[in-house]
Amino acid sequence: MNEKYFWIYGKHSVLAALANPKRKVKKIFVTDLNNINYNNKSIIHLVEPKKISKLFYPQQASHQNIAAEIQKLPSENVENIINDNTQKKIIALDGITDPHNIGAIIRSAAAFNVDAIIVKKRTFDSCNPAMYKASCGAIEKVKIIESVNIKDTIKILKKNNFWIYGLTSKSNTIFSKKILNEKNVFIFGSEENGISNILEKSCDYLAKIKISNSIESLNVSNAVAVILHETFC
Repeated sequence: MNEKYFWIYGKHSVLAALANPKRKVKKIFVTDLNNINYNNKSIIHLVEPKKISKLFYPQQASHQNIAAEIQKLPSENVENIINDNTQKKIIALDGITDPHNIGAIIRSAAAFNVDAIIVKKRTFDSCNPAMYKASCGAIEKVKIIESVNIKDTIKILKKNNFWIYGLTSKSNTIFSKKILNEKNVFIFGSEENGISNILEKSCDYLAKIKISNSIESLNVSNAVAVILHETFC
């Protein structure tokens, strides 16, 4: 088990971490004891707001007067996803590194019962407190697969009857859930570069979201929410 600990902030983030039986919580800082109801009182510390702010300096963290030191969870294994027959909805993030975008995507994934998100291990900041805050606690409910090589992970999924859909504005096809299979992977690229060529070639389908001609594209976290709503509602 990875023994790395790090700090997160925000009421929803902290309470969700406490509610996750897989997550170890080492320490909690609060400015008001009425803001926390937790049986293990020994890890709760009453502090001034500025002590919490210093934990995240120079970031101007909207910490809501609560923070927790938590243990990093290990990466999920793609084979476990394949072997679990309930797992049919996966998102892959290609080149997306902004923690606020990733946190928002995780929140949408939890809202629409997506059980796994594939990220590139080398560029994924798994201990970023802003990502935890943006996910509003949802990160405790979604499995994160930290892949050394996303192409290889996609190849494994394809061999196990997952269909791969790349969302790109370069496509002439408008996305429709009519083309979906029982097991689906949706690849989203960065707003700057889109899906990489190597992953684009791995896709069974390329499609785009239908939007007004007055705007070129959506923020990637908004695009994820639109696709998930279109697919699963």
